[in-house]
Amino acid sequence: MINNHTKNKMKAYLKLILFGSIGAFAGGLIWYVLIILTGWQVGIFAILVGLVVGVMTSIGGGIVHLRSIQVISVMLTLISLFFSEYFINRLSFSKK
Repeated sequence: MINNHTKNKMKAYLKLILFGSIGAFAGGLIWYVLIILTGWQVGIFAILVGLVVGVMTSIGGGIVHLRSIQVISVMLTLISLFFSEYFINRLSFSKK
């Protein structure tokens, strides 16, 4: 049987992942729009995406251990940047 502390921790992880996913989507959208509008792939844009995801996972994290928040934030940021790059490349190839 799952005790109350474990249930709270599982809820906190689900909330962390939900908020982080929203942040990853928003950050990926920001990355996509900035690259399309400027034509530049500058590292500061990627840092902006990481910042958005990190803030959102921290908001959603609550009682979860700090290392867990960092690992989840990094994974969600990388996934977000990967998919954004996919759509940027897809758009640039379709223009040719």
